[in-house]
Amino acid sequence: MAKKNLKYQSPGINEETRFEKLHTVNFESSQEASSLIAREICDLVKSKQEKNKSCVIGFATGSSPTLVYQEIIKIHKNESLSFKNVIAFNLDEYYGIKKNYINSYDLLLN
Repeated sequence: MAKKNLKYQSPGINEETRFEKLHTVNFESSQEASSLIAREICDLVKSKQEKNKSCVIGFATGSSPTLVYQEIIKIHKNESLSFKNVIAFNLDEYYGIKKNYINSYDLLLN
């Protein structure tokens, strides 16, 4: 798998993204994208740890990011990556919903 450049590039700078209005990276598969995104997240966590800083991450809920989260778990287990410096937020939690309510994403984490 050739490593894609996930760093920001101006939209529409090449044939592949000429009609895009936002920075876009195309992948052959969701597995490829998920692996690279998970690596970016884990590298950020590591770099913040090396600087003895907190790493604040907003995690989307729902099924779309599931593969990314599975990859993060693999990296955590295979590389013994600590998340002790991470402050995490669930981005899509509903305001006022009780933690034990069936539709609460917090319930899934506990």
